[in-house]
Amino acid sequence: MLRNMVAEAIGGEIAVGVHTAQLPADVIFDLLILNVPVTADPIDSFAQVVSLRARHRVLFAPRCDLDLAKLAYAQRFQGFIGEHITREMQHAILRFIVAGGEYFPWVDKGKLGQRPSVERLSKRQREVLGHLLNGKTNKQIADALRISLATVKLHVQAILSEAGARNRTEAVVRFGGLGRADLGKDV
Repeated sequence: MLRNMVAEAIGGEIAVGVHTAQLPADVIFDLLILNVPVTADPIDSFAQVVSLRARHRVLFAPRCDLDLAKLAYAQRFQGFIGEHITREMQHAILRFIVAGGEYFPWVDKGKLGQRPSVERLSKRQREVLGHLLNGKTNKQIADALRISLATVKLHVQAILSEAGARNRTEAVVRFGGLGRADLGKDV
């Protein structure tokens, strides 16, 4: 159903049912739609697509949930589409997002909060973030950067604070839409 809806809305060839591990890492997708099932943990769903690069990102969810919208916004998604919205409206929203718009209709933008900003991180914190995005442990980061474990922990805390995250997984999800270019030349 989702495949047909997207094909009708924006046209083109649509891949559906492809596991993220089967997708090429070097491709930049025009549109990435994350469909969060009712029973799924949203953090797990976001973590699966963190490494994929896309020009436009849309969250398709069964319910309107402020926490889910905040997570999508922080992850640089441009829209949140609920299943309750009519098919014609879903088509219009997808076309609007692909044209460069954002769609979070029932959410006050002030409640979404700030997207995390890499610019507010130090050069070393950006290096640590790059390792976090690659799934490295604090020990592995300390060894790679030749700094103490305590220093890595301080940098991770700063990254969590900037992301507004409670743990590393949330921070990785919120900063996950970034590429190497976003982190700086030296990372």
